[in-house]
Amino acid sequence: MTPTPSDLETHSQSDAPIHPVAADQPPAIDTDSLSGVLPAISLDEVPDDVEMSLFDHLEELRQRIFYALIAIVVAIAGCFLEVKPIVRLLEVPAQGVKFLQLAPGE
Repeated sequence: MTPTPSDLETHSQSDAPIHPVAADQPPAIDTDSLSGVLPAISLDEVPDDVEMSLFDHLEELRQRIFYALIAIVVAIAGCFLEVKPIVRLLEVPAQGVKFLQLAPGE
């Protein structure tokens, strides 16, 4: 269904005033029109805000570092298991160049 010119005229007219915006400035947001749409949250409140002691923060940091190390070990193990396809993928841009490996550390 294609819109007719009369449909376009009714949809293009709006009650909100049009304000010109400079090219280097972002458009301003009218917060009055958003008051019924967004819930009111004060900046002092954070949902599920829990006060933690220093030791609780250190425990959480220790746990996150532990999970990160596990992820790194799993990724390294996966790379060792799939080393041949990874090397073939990396050799694709060097078409015609013969790679010579004399020792495992090279």
